[in-house]
Amino acid sequence: MSETVAVVVIHPDVEVQRWLRQALPEGEFGVVVCTQPSDLQAPLSELRPQVVLIDAALAVAERRLFHAALGLDPPALLLALAAREASAGTDQALACGADEVITLPLDGAILRLKLRAGLRLLRRAPSAREARGEVGPGGALSLIKHCEDHRLSGRLTVESGAQRYWVDFFGGELLGTGSDAAADEGDDLAALMSLRAGSYVFVQTAVEPLSPTQTTSGPAPTVAESGTATVLPPPEPIVTTIAAAPQRPGYEVRTSGDNRPFFTITTAVVRDGRVLRETETAWPHPVASDTDLAQARVQMGQQHERVSAKLREVAEPLLIAAPAMTSGVDGTLLSWALHFVVEQAWADLGTTVTANLLGRTQSALRRKWPHLSHFRIGDKAQVTFDLSHGPTLASDAVDAIANWLAAFLYLARRVTPDTAKIDVRQSTLLMATALEQVGFYEAFSSASARCERDGVQLEGLPIEHGPERLRLDYALAAGGSEPASRSNSSR
Repeated sequence: MSETVAVVVIHPDVEVQRWLRQALPEGEFGVVVCTQPSDLQAPLSELRPQVVLIDAALAVAERRLFHAALGLDPPALLLALAAREASAGTDQALACGADEVITLPLDGAILRLKLRAGLRLLRRAPSAREARGEVGPGGALSLIKHCEDHRLSGRLTVESGAQRYWVDFFGGELLGTGSDAAADEGDDLAALMSLRAGSYVFVQTAVEPLSPTQTTSGPAPTVAESGTATVLPPPEPIVTTIAAAPQRPGYEVRTSGDNRPFFTITTAVVRDGRVLRETETAWPHPVASDTDLAQARVQMGQQHERVSAKLREVAEPLLIAAPAMTSGVDGTLLSWALHFVVEQAWADLGTTVTANLLGRTQSALRRKWPHLSHFRIGDKAQVTFDLSHGPTLASDAVDAIANWLAAFLYLARRVTPDTAKIDVRQSTLLMATALEQVGFYEAFSSASARCERDGVQLEGLPIEHGPERLRLDYALAAGGSEPASRSNSSR
């Protein structure tokens, strides 16, 4: 190679650093070495490396660094380094955006060949691609949902009049938002989601070099048209047994993946052969590459653990006989009810929209229902009860949560009609008896009727006709241009 290849090495092991310096000789390679990303003397955008070699564990922990590397122009080759005995994190590293995981130890000559081959493929691959258009009837919210569904990496910018907002995505995960002028109350995402007109531009910064890519804005080929040779078998199912109280049958949590033809993850909670809850999330394409397979394993594990953790939290208190409360209502019980229903909506809305709608409806109703201040919304849209002021709330907290849930579902149905299929009683089957005793279902029915009659008011503006799902007229994700069809059910 005539040119010197700029390489950035980020690895905590001094021996690995020394080996890399020897394997990548000076003159052919210009190597900058550091132990942690914070040790870099300049941002990646200034160093402009052609290759980034990073410890696989750091690749997972430092997702923002990878997002910065993916945005380099010209693009860099991203390689994660993992010890042979520490291969458990390789799937996560690939899912974070690594082009390849290199297992150490490795002969230096082979490493140099891998770098040359990778750079050659990278130069042949399309660079960052850009799509522009007008914001349709679904509003900016539908653009955000599209980026999540297709697990895109890049920046979405929306302009409407004098307003200009942007959102950064990495693998469909929202990393940050911004605007030319700070939005009211500093909530740029809420301001962006409220836009119903304007123009957008999406600059995609991550295109997998080894995947088939779409070079035109026309519809992507269907599974039938592209053939089945590129479709890979899904990962193995995950099964966990959760013990119940003595003399009571336990629960089994089963998570499986299947191409139907698009990849779908199903997690079921089974007891005595009966499916008590079932949640499904779907991609807009099948598993068609090694990166897809790695991402599938990660998402299956995350969904399985999320359901299992909540079931462990709920199962023991509900199954072990406990003295009835003499006054008030259990705040944790109400948070479970809200969480289990919101989890069903999350499968259709995605994390960003779910968390935003939860936050906006909570803020709008908090003045009338102060009890809502005791509930916290996590960064993954989980709802939990703050126990710092005690485990119980006054009985009218039931009405507060019922009204919050009714408002959330009312708006969710206007984002995607699929959420109208959610059955609140079925979604909360595990604690149905306890919720019935505190009057939750009756309160929710009344609150839902009021929402349908009067609408829901956010920031002083009643929302009567919310955005509908929008199909963008471009295909940025390999394997499909349609939005992900997420489905969910509880039995």
